[in-house]
Amino acid sequence: MLPSEFTIRVSTAELRDLRTRVRRTRWPDDAVVAPWVSGPDFPFLRGLAERWSGPFDWRIHERRLNQLSHFRVEVDGLPLHYVLQPGRGPRPVPLLLIHGAFSNFFEFHKVLGPLSDPVSFGGDPEDSFDVVLLSLPGFAFSNPVQSAGVDLVRVADLAHRLMTDVLHYDRYGVGGGSWGGLVASRIAAVHP
Repeated sequence: MLPSEFTIRVSTAELRDLRTRVRRTRWPDDAVVAPWVSGPDFPFLRGLAERWSGPFDWRIHERRLNQLSHFRVEVDGLPLHYVLQPGRGPRPVPLLLIHGAFSNFFEFHKVLGPLSDPVSFGGDPEDSFDVVLLSLPGFAFSNPVQSAGVDLVRVADLAHRLMTDVLHYDRYGVGGGSWGGLVASRIAAVHP
């Protein structure tokens, strides 16, 4: 289980293909009784599709994402992606953060700096964390998942093994939102 660092690089051909497929979307009728309750709000989705197939510049976002330190490792046969931001302080506490469903590791980007480098944000260096942002299996760069049984119990075990077997932390804190919060709760219950 040796992690490998990587850089996000989406090929121009893949971006061109995505743009073409989005432009070719066949839209259903706008007849939704209650948008976001009985189906999506199609004007919103059309606007999003127009932005993605038009002025959206992936390369700007790719450069921003690549300012983080990305790693991939296989744990128990599943590829896991994570970002590791070492803490700047005398004794950083390891902290695993797990995103929710329909999201990704980037949901924590605003807290990454303050947690890992509190001094730069007016805090105390004693409060620093080694922050690990995990991409749940099947999300972002933790893909592809090609086996059944990747449930809450298994994901919690994979996340714990990432922190202990791969990153060699004896103890760590864990938190998350939505589905990531359920995984965090399971880790806390099984590996207190």
